Amino acid sequence: NGEFKMTSIIVIGGAGKLGRAIVMEAVRQGLAVTAHVRTPAKAEGLPDSVKIVEGNGLDAASLAAAIPGHDAVVIPAGGRVDTISAEIVRNAIAAMRPAGMRRPIAVSAYGAVDPVGFYGWMMKTMAGKLAADKQAMEAALAASGLDWTGGRPP
Repeated sequence: NGEFKMTSIIVIGGAGKLGRAIVMEAVRQGLAVTAHVRTPAKAEGLPDSVKIVEGNGLDAASLAAAIPGHDAVVIPAGGRVDTISAEIVRNAIAAMRPAGMRRPIAVSAYGAVDPVGFYGWMMKTMAGKLAADKQAMEAALAASGLDWTGGRPP
C-alpha cells in the first residue's frame, strides 16, 4: 500500500537537549534507536537499548558509516551560535543516497523560512546567521528528492 513503516532511526546529535528528548520518545514508541553523538559521555542516562555511535555530523565519513541500516535519519543537531545545520543535513543526504534511504527529518526554526510577524522580524534582524543556515538546510532538503520532513519549532 506504499505506507512507510519506521522501526529504526538514527538521531544525529542524540545527546543534545532536543536530540535526547527525541531519543527518549522514540524508545518509548518502541523504535530501535541509534544516537550519533560527538561526546559519548553526554549520552549517559540514555536507555540501555539505545546504540551509541561516536561521530560528528560535520564529518561526512562519520555519517556515511553510521546512517545505513536505519529507516529514518532524525537531525536535531545544529547550533544557535555555530551555524552548522545545513552542512550536517547535506552530509546526511549524501550518506543516505547510496544506502537507498529516503526519510530525513530535520529541525529548522519558526520564522527562519517565510518570516512573518514579530518572530519573523526577530529571526531576520537578530538571528540572521541562524535563519540563513536554516534556509540553506531546508533548501538542501527540498533539492534532495527525498521524502523529507522539517519541523519549525519556535
